[in-house]
Formats: sequence, structure tokens, C-alpha cells
Amino acid sequence: MDDFKFSTNKKNNIPSICLDFKQNRIRIHKHTLHMLNNPTSLNIIINPSLKIIGFGKCPSNDPLAVKVYPSHFEPDNCYEIYSLKFLKKILSLCKTFDTNHSYRITGSLKDDLGFAFFYLDEAIPIDEVDE
Repeated sequence: MDDFKFSTNKKNNIPSICLDFKQNRIRIHKHTLHMLNNPTSLNIIINPSLKIIGFGKCPSNDPLAVKVYPSHFEPDNCYEIYSLKFLKKILSLCKTFDTNHSYRITGSLKDDLGFAFFYLDEAIPIDEVDE
């Protein structure tokens, strides 16, 4: 459980994710999960009209929940969710995204809702080496 200690690094006060279209995965940075109080289950939502995606803590018995297993964390401090269908939906909303690139998005935490939100229009392309 040592993996879940909160880091006091200032950059960790901002939730962040990566969208990797080449590997069909969403990488949720570990500090983002810490900010959501280390959930064991997540709801993933998308607002197509505002181009916002959100991740929030939910009950483990929610049938739409994505399970979060701390033992599955990658050494580079992220949790990976693979969803071709979800990423295709994002691509349909953001026509400028290139399927050969990954994108980093920083977002904001809404404590009252227990969600971290990310504006797709604020995505920044990253090189594979920077991930």
C-alpha cells in the first residue's frame, strides 16, 4: 500500500491524464487518483457538446464502474485503462487528434462532485519519450 502515499510535489496538485491512441489506452496519473482519494472503482463520463471527460470515484457495485487495482500500477506512476470504443468517441469529437500520437491533458478537481474533469481542447501532443 506504500504506492498510495500522497506526494507533496507542487505539480501533483493538478490532475492529469494521457490519451494514447496508438495503444488505445487512457493513462490516469497516480497523483490524479490520489486526489480522488484512491478509488477502487471509477466512473468515466464524457460530455460531447463541451468536449469534457471526467473520472470520479463511485461505489464498487456500480455496473458501469471501471475497477482500479493498485497492484496493476505501472512503474511510471499511472493506471492504464484500455478502451477502443471510448477513444474512438474522443477522436470523433476532436478531429485534429492524430492516431499516431499521445496527448497529455491537465484538468481540474471538483471536490464537491468527487470528479476530475479534463477539457479535450486543452490536450497537448507529447512524444513517446516524454510519457
